[in-house]
Amino acid sequence: QVACIQWSYKATDDVVKVEVWDVVDRGKKKRRFDGLKLENSQLEMPEEPALDAEFLDVYKGTNGVIIMMDITKSWTFDYVQRELPKVPDHIPVLVLANHCDMAHHRTVTPDHVTYFIESFH
Repeated sequence: QVACIQWSYKATDDVVKVEVWDVVDRGKKKRRFDGLKLENSQLEMPEEPALDAEFLDVYKGTNGVIIMMDITKSWTFDYVQRELPKVPDHIPVLVLANHCDMAHHRTVTPDHVTYFIESFH
């Protein structure tokens, strides 16, 4: 998904373009069939490539990246650790922690996140 945000800032006449992409890391390949759909067909149908982060250069023309994590789900921090090194060095990155109001369900500690971010690069 892609969304554009209208931005109006009175201090300058600068134009700011913000595009928000919800990127799928690995999409499911779609099967293409040129005829009628047959429920129980045994025919092999060719696959079309999925338009995902493995197929597209999602960082082309990018000025910044926001990577979200959920402090109540440790696999989302694993995702941050896996994906952050893939962002080109010249692009600023904001790692944003969600569900901070659910600290009683926290599985990722602030110290763990801070240590990773400070020791990155």
